[in-house]
Amino acid sequence: MKKIITLFLILCMTVFLVPAVSRAAVIPYFVAANDTLLPFNEDTMPYVSGGEIFVPGRVFSECGVWSLSSVEAELVQLYGGGKQLFFYTAQNVTKDKDGNVIDCSPARRIGRRFYVPLAAVCDYFGLTFVNPIEIPRNIIPNDQIYVLRISSNAVFNDKTFVGINSKALQAAYGEYYAPPSPPPPSPPPPERGGLVINSVPNRSVTPV
Repeated sequence: MKKIITLFLILCMTVFLVPAVSRAAVIPYFVAANDTLLPFNEDTMPYVSGGEIFVPGRVFSECGVWSLSSVEAELVQLYGGGKQLFFYTAQNVTKDKDGNVIDCSPARRIGRRFYVPLAAVCDYFGLTFVNPIEIPRNIIPNDQIYVLRISSNAVFNDKTFVGINSKALQAAYGEYYAPPSPPPPSPPPPERGGLVINSVPNRSVTPV
């Protein structure tokens, strides 16, 4: 009986810890592709493992590199410009379209979300990225927040890009860290026959 209770407690703790681990695993950085500021949420934020930056595959679409993933097959595919990369997460192997093994870190998986190595993907598809850019405190004064920018043919330099997106950065940051809205108030009890009858303890009430 004690073993059953212990197993039940472990399962309960696992269920409650999964969302916290999933959110804590990513870093609250903004991500931009060329001159497009991507949404500020866990679907775009980077993940760091062993000092290496990993990002969701979808962030490369603005740079002409597209992604497909399958949780069941433990596979992430990136393709664009006649090139393809296949990340087999179960085997920790990365291959190109011809089946050649590529020497780079394998993709990471958290829940149903996959992350691919930023530097290796940029190098393979001819993209560039710079170290995360700190957002000035006159835009977001409360925290030290950064933008990770990936590029294939960006027009604006980093300083100009941050400046023209200052209001969008502020709005997205405020929305992400906004406290949850309180639940709506409960509706009043329905009236019966136009008369609300209050109960009185230990006393019978007869409607008129």
